[in-house]
Amino acid sequence: MTTRRVIAAMIIGLALAGCATTVDDSDDDAASIPASTGADVTDVPQGAAPALADGELIEGDVIDENVPVATTLVGGAAADLLPEMATEMSRLSGLIAESTTDDESFARIESIWNSIRSEIADTHPELVDGLSATVDMARTAVGSTRPADADKAFRILTDLVDNYFGE
Repeated sequence: MTTRRVIAAMIIGLALAGCATTVDDSDDDAASIPASTGADVTDVPQGAAPALADGELIEGDVIDENVPVATTLVGGAAADLLPEMATEMSRLSGLIAESTTDDESFARIESIWNSIRSEIADTHPELVDGLSATVDMARTAVGSTRPADADKAFRILTDLVDNYFGE
C-alpha cells in the first residue's frame, strides 16, 4: 500500500473518530473533598523553603500564564511516525482557517519531528533539511495565520514521506 493511501486512510480514520463519548462525572467523589485553606509544605525540597516563607500567592494564584504547555516526546520509529506527522500536517490548514486548536496540532507535529530527527539523520540524511523546512513552514503558518503555508508544507511533506518509503 502506498504512503498516500496510508495517509488517506489515517485521515478518514480521524474523521470517523470525531464522534466522542460523553462522560458523566456527576457522581465524582471530588465534590466530597473539603477545600483546603493551605498546602502542606512540610516536605519541601532543599532550597525551596525561601520561596514559601511568606505564604503569599504569586500573581493572584497564577505563577505564569505565558509558559508554553509542556509536550511529551512522542516515541516510535520514523516509519511509524512520519505518516502520523503527515496526518497532523494535513489537518493544520483547516485548523488555522477555523482559528481552532492549531497550536496543539503543531505541537504534535513538532514533537514527532523532534523524536524522529536523529533517526532520519542516520538513515536518510538527505531528507533532514526538507523535513525540517516543512516543520518551519508549519510554525510560520500557525504563527502568522496562513493556511496556505500549511497546505504547502503538507504537499512538500507528502513528497518527502514518499521518498523516505522509496515510492
